[in-house]
Amino acid sequence: MKGFPKRAFWRKKTPGEQNRYELYWQETLEEMPNVIKVYYEAVKLKLADRTFYTPDFMVLMDDGTIEFHEVKGSWKAPNQEDARVKIKVAAAIHGWAKFVSVELKKRGATFEAKFEDF
Repeated sequence: MKGFPKRAFWRKKTPGEQNRYELYWQETLEEMPNVIKVYYEAVKLKLADRTFYTPDFMVLMDDGTIEFHEVKGSWKAPNQEDARVKIKVAAAIHGWAKFVSVELKKRGATFEAKFEDF
């Protein structure tokens, strides 16, 4: 077909397989003193009929709260709009948990993190 690229510009993520941003963030979370346990893709939250959201991390905190973290290299990419809408809807429906988006930027040998709570 004319006008369509011959191959995708990004590789579709396989469920259960972490990318480099998620691996780094899991290591960072596990080093935090107020984090009890970190689970990767542990839950699937229902948003509507046939619409679900699987957060990257479910984090159990020492004060008993549950946080869901969504990690991206950039939230500005056009293909991230679906993820942004889903995390906002999930935060509105599931008020019993805290939702956090994490944007990691590679700066030389280290990462720089930017957070947004919903």
